[in-house]
Amino acid sequence: MALEYGYATEMDISEIASIEADSMSNPWKEADYFEAINSDHAFVTVAKYEKVIIGYAVFYLTTPESELPDIVIEKNHRGMGVGMSLLTFSISK
Repeated sequence: MALEYGYATEMDISEIASIEADSMSNPWKEADYFEAINSDHAFVTVAKYEKVIIGYAVFYLTTPESELPDIVIEKNHRGMGVGMSLLTFSISK
């Protein structure tokens, strides 16, 4: 499976929020992702398969530490190493 990785944009928020709502019992709201994407102390990365987001990770940076409060893979793509490869991409940035 050929995946593409990159930073999330505001245009990705609805896809991310949809995966979150389907995966978590207390999902973040779209406004939470908007804040993270536009923050100078956070970033959101995505994994795409055939141009569709199948996973994302949210990082908060507070030097000298960082926090990973959210990494979620769409249900149909779990168990395939997507989470590990997204984490690897994210920490290399």
